[in-house]
Amino acid sequence: MFYSISNWACKATVELPKPWEHTRTYPTLLVTKEAWIKWLSDPATRHAVISCNEGVAASVRVDKDNPIFKAYGILVDFDAPFDESRLANVLKDQVAEWQPNYIAQTFSDHARAYYEFERPVLIGNGKHYEAFMGIVADNLKLKKLLPGWEPEALQNPTKYYDIGRKWYPVAPDSKIPSALLHLWLAEAAKKISFAPGEYKIPLETVEAEIERRWPGQWRGEFVVGARSRRFWDPSADNDSAAVLRPDGFLCYTGNQAFVSWRELLGGSFCQKFEANRTGAIIENTVFERSSFWEFDPGKNSWREWCKDDFSQQLRIKGFDSHKGKGEKFSEIDNIEGDIKRHRKVDAAVPFVHRPMGIMTWNGKTFLNIARARCITPVVDGMMPPSPTWADLASHAPFLHAFLSHIFDGENEQLWHFLGWLKYAYEGGLALAPHPGHIMLIAGHHNVGKTFLTQCVVSPLLGGHASAASYMLRNNKWTSDLVNMPLQVIDDEVSEGQDNKYIAEFTSKLKTFVATGEVTYAVKFGAEMNIPYWGRIIILTNIDPYSLSRCLPDMTMSMRDKIIMLLTTSKVFPMFDTSRESNMSRAAVELPMFARWLMEWDYPKSVRADDEAYRFGLRYYHHPELLSAGSQQGGDMIVWNLICRTMRQAAENRKQNSEAQTVWLGDIIKLYNDMSAVSPQIMREYPVRRLQLALQSIEKRRSFPVRRVKTAPGEELWEVELNSILSTKKG
Repeated sequence: MFYSISNWACKATVELPKPWEHTRTYPTLLVTKEAWIKWLSDPATRHAVISCNEGVAASVRVDKDNPIFKAYGILVDFDAPFDESRLANVLKDQVAEWQPNYIAQTFSDHARAYYEFERPVLIGNGKHYEAFMGIVADNLKLKKLLPGWEPEALQNPTKYYDIGRKWYPVAPDSKIPSALLHLWLAEAAKKISFAPGEYKIPLETVEAEIERRWPGQWRGEFVVGARSRRFWDPSADNDSAAVLRPDGFLCYTGNQAFVSWRELLGGSFCQKFEANRTGAIIENTVFERSSFWEFDPGKNSWREWCKDDFSQQLRIKGFDSHKGKGEKFSEIDNIEGDIKRHRKVDAAVPFVHRPMGIMTWNGKTFLNIARARCITPVVDGMMPPSPTWADLASHAPFLHAFLSHIFDGENEQLWHFLGWLKYAYEGGLALAPHPGHIMLIAGHHNVGKTFLTQCVVSPLLGGHASAASYMLRNNKWTSDLVNMPLQVIDDEVSEGQDNKYIAEFTSKLKTFVATGEVTYAVKFGAEMNIPYWGRIIILTNIDPYSLSRCLPDMTMSMRDKIIMLLTTSKVFPMFDTSRESNMSRAAVELPMFARWLMEWDYPKSVRADDEAYRFGLRYYHHPELLSAGSQQGGDMIVWNLICRTMRQAAENRKQNSEAQTVWLGDIIKLYNDMSAVSPQIMREYPVRRLQLALQSIEKRRSFPVRRVKTAPGEELWEVELNSILSTKKG
């Protein structure tokens, strides 16, 4: 059976049983392919343009509005010259079990083969037809039949062909058996989804519903691939015409090639499964500004999609982007709309060591996209209760030896480091982080400072980032920084160190650790403050040059915010020559070390119950580092200039034979005297800043300066000169 249209613009079809008997005429002026195309495209043309396919409406041509329903056979184009002389080769070289019924010579003198089906087959949709034709082509070995086979035309169910000049019989009575065609249809069905917008319903649930509605009609095991009569149709009599699939029945008879669960069992039965299907998507997706964020359970992280990419992902998952009949919105439109209404956040930002997902902070709703997680400790019970430092040696000998070595034995430095690490690790593991001290570790080259940070602290807490560009070089972008729970400054310095540099560096450290907030700044994005209670480690060499550029100003309210440790000067003897080997040895022991940290009790010298200690632990400063830090910053610059000013004044008095043991004056007089000695430095110190520096120096009580109040509202400063003048000029 063929269906024919008069020209390519025609919609109505007529049956044409035997095109090889049809009278064919072409206008004599059709001498080029372009002229032929123009002629067939003219609505006034009366010709025969044929197809083996029948649409849902049989009297209308197959197209996107009238999809294919049945196929009676196939027409196969070959883009190569053909005439009657080549027919003998086709008859002689039989390439497959089934020969074509006819080969037609086209208007362009190429070949077109026709194969007839024993009975017409039902086609589910265009994808089913495409997969079916692929299997048909393989089994008929079309590639070997003639040169120039065109597979694209074969797999297009809407294509109509010019009837051609002449039809040559090859095997006119041959028909491809229905049983074989049904097998190929079933194989094709396995490659596609007939109902991409449908949802998965457990087969046992479907079986129970079928038994309730059609008692005793299903026989045998209810599994994918099982065959049955179309039991829902009283007129059905073929016991193997319906094949069970996960999403419905593939049918070989009747008026529908595929019957979905919705069509068979109704929307009310399927509705709850539809809710589960769309609900899972909505529950795992968040909308932020112009992006969708989807949770990936396999990677335990959130992935950002632009709108077009997210819609594509929904289509891949089987959701429909087309509006149903009478519907204003497609299935994808509804899903995206629900997400925007019910799962919208103000921003997607990393909240390190906080629960993943949607959370509220400072009156706004955020999506926490942080991935960093603390290492998982070994199971409880592997350590004795309240283990000692010695107990770790038998469970993590490499780490025990390394930590004992780098801090020169069991001493206050080791306990303060372990306490600092325990406090950070336990808070991060519980996703309830605490504020904590800055950790500064100074020491000689090659003693293991970097190894300690990158191979012990970093993996325990979940990763690290370099903070040098932000802390030392004024890089404002912090997105990479706040994604990690550990910020590291590792022997990195900034050129041009001066008082302003030290003040800015100290101020950033102080703000970072004291406020619990940091500015989240990403290129091409909005800036905002977000909570951050990660940790900062500063690593520095012990030489004066490195210390002067990595030590903060210890006079700027920094003492209670920093722990300063000094390492041994000796190389760890258990290190291998291969860094990778040392990293592997540490990594193997880290889960056990993590459990030891959790079970270990803080020493009394480390834990602080006093509210005066803001970060849960007592701070510790190695005396050498404290002394070096005290020489940093603007206060010491001010004091050194005061000393120079007083010595210069003493020289002047000496020339005038005057003697004086105390300098006394108000802040204005002091400012003027110091400006006369060094106007360039004093440009950085207006009167108010000079006054604050003097107040800070006075509090240290180790400098010979004090305030003297002579009357209400009047404040003078007194500098005792003997100690200054007796000190060697510097």
